Amino acid sequence: MQLQPPKASAFNHPLKLIPVRCLTVFSLAIMFYGCGESRVIQCNKLVTIANKVSTIPIPKDDTGFTQFADSLSQLRTEVQAVSVQDVTLKELQTQLAAVYDTTVLSLKAQLKAKETKNVEALSQSLQDLETAASQEDAIVDQINNLCKG
Repeated sequence: MQLQPPKASAFNHPLKLIPVRCLTVFSLAIMFYGCGESRVIQCNKLVTIANKVSTIPIPKDDTGFTQFADSLSQLRTEVQAVSVQDVTLKELQTQLAAVYDTTVLSLKAQLKAKETKNVEALSQSLQDLETAASQEDAIVDQINNLCKG
């Protein structure tokens, strides 16, 4: 019996496997990297949630402040629920959630100060609310700037 040489095939030649290997690696890279959301999409989700604050009706009485605080607490939960991979954006997400926490606590402190007629506590809670509002604006601006770059 005589041995016959193997038939020529595209898969027998190592140089012809390079495009197949590259295509496989590229496909895997897209599959693993492409499945996640981009930073811009994550930024937009956070900004969309932050913009919901302006849609909450401005309270006119104590009951309204309680509802406002509940709505902000819900927005904080929504902010925390956004899956963020970018380190800088994650930090801004944490700061935004903290601002909403501070605002909720300040609103509750304001209600308590009104009930107890504690003028100093009322003044302090109003100051805390103003600080939280300016911090929220700064954080949203940072998120917007991060989204651009």
